[in-house]
Amino acid sequence: MLWAAQLRAEWREPAEVLSAFADEPWAVCLLSGGEGERGRWSYLARDPDATLTVTAGDARDPFSALADLLGPAQPPMAGGPPFQGGVVGLASYELADRIEALGLARQAAWPDLIGARYPAVLAFDRHERA
Repeated sequence: MLWAAQLRAEWREPAEVLSAFADEPWAVCLLSGGEGERGRWSYLARDPDATLTVTAGDARDPFSALADLLGPAQPPMAGGPPFQGGVVGLASYELADRIEALGLARQAAWPDLIGARYPAVLAFDRHERA
């Protein structure tokens, strides 16, 4: 179940707020920019309820594992920001080797896919500065 609340607070830059959580390994900030609607929102998330790391030696199907992490879709709060919680992740270029054998050189410490599911996010409305 998705739960959201809209709160007004004094404006702070998202990166400034993120610095308070610099020691948290899964804290993430999605920064936007520009004047259009697509540049309106930035987000900060921390303390995921589930995480996923798929490495080159992992036998799991990364796409099935990602689907499991995503879970069922939840209806968003009407009038809220476009992203109200969910999965944030990073897919490496080398993940393509799982789809088509390309023989890509791999960085030993770099995973093919990481993701974290955040049940809540802090949304920053850059246009309203709220």
